[in-house]
Amino acid sequence: MGSVSSGHLRVRGCLKPANIDLVNVNGQIHDEHYLILTTDGTKAGIVYPDSVAEFDDRQIIYCLRVRDEVHHTKIEVPYGLYDILYGDKETLEPMIMGLALSLLPDDKNTYQRVGLVRFMKLSCFDGGDISELILI
Repeated sequence: MGSVSSGHLRVRGCLKPANIDLVNVNGQIHDEHYLILTTDGTKAGIVYPDSVAEFDDRQIIYCLRVRDEVHHTKIEVPYGLYDILYGDKETLEPMIMGLALSLLPDDKNTYQRVGLVRFMKLSCFDGGDISELILI
């Protein structure tokens, strides 16, 4: 057998568009993570890019909900993200982990992973429809 040269996955899930602010939670330019903002500009989570170069000109991503956020993890909610006291997890609303996706040009249903979504508010997915998409 030869090596795999390409492939795709058909996935069903809740997908939400979001804006990206190329600064970290403290307002500094940062290449480790960026803010996810709702369409009205409210802080909604963090995206860890797979490649910083892919985010240089990108302002919109699509967030695919994968699982509930784990509250007892080595990566803490970044201080200042939701204006809570450090370590005060009881006041947080439910959050999710997911994939940051980019819609491929000239295709309404095919996406490519561009990062990891963390600490995104579950409420951002309220009213969202389940759809089928293709990941490459």
